[in-house]
Amino acid sequence: MTSHDQAEGVIVAEVPEPVGSGVALLFAQGSRPSAEEIDGLLAGLPAGRMLSVSHRAEADLGDLELLCRGLSFDLQGLAPARSAAVPVVMQRLELDDDEPQLEAVTLMAGRHLEGGAHLLPVLRTHLDVALALTGLSGLKAVIWARSGVMMSPEHFARIVGGWLEGGPFPVPGLVALLRDAEGGLLSSYGLSFFTPRQVRVEGSCEAQAEVAAALIGRLVDGDGHVPAWITDNDGGVWNVSWVAEQGLVTARRSA
Repeated sequence: MTSHDQAEGVIVAEVPEPVGSGVALLFAQGSRPSAEEIDGLLAGLPAGRMLSVSHRAEADLGDLELLCRGLSFDLQGLAPARSAAVPVVMQRLELDDDEPQLEAVTLMAGRHLEGGAHLLPVLRTHLDVALALTGLSGLKAVIWARSGVMMSPEHFARIVGGWLEGGPFPVPGLVALLRDAEGGLLSSYGLSFFTPRQVRVEGSCEAQAEVAAALIGRLVDGDGHVPAWITDNDGGVWNVSWVAEQGLVTARRSA
């Protein structure tokens, strides 16, 4: 159902409310790009990428508006202005433990898209713009703010690029998987941005993350139908229940 890479990085955490939205691009202190560096990156992209600057604020404000396929996105925190706020980190993927102090440049849906940022055509374009920006020099990490998943630029490009090309929905990635303090319950975090549901998988075992990712992928990319049961890659059967009032989908391994 999922690759080994996608099942890594499950953490234990208390769950705060998400801080911020969109994509945060993280750089070492003093290394954030300027508007001129964004210009240079965009100039080197293939014409088919259809990505350009549509509005340019004063340099000391650190803002650019980017236009892609008729949709606008706000890039904030560019040098020499102040860094954008770094989102809360809930999960880390393919990163060193000793990351230095980092500063953020954020890419968010434009104001006219705020009510529709979760719609798949807008989201896919948003992420495609973010993928183009992973070519910036000095980029250390990427955070999808709604899930709090912080990952290496290479991991972000692989899992998000794969999804945009028809692959599996990236979990963990655009959704985090958090384990409770006792270690027996694995829960989604950030899924409500895509669908009014959350997923939890009971029973501590290696297949938990695999089953959670499969259910989340079905809810986001499929028809939204909650199955009565699901199987893992080893043939194990998991019973699935849904409490509609709570929007909660729960999987338990069959005895």
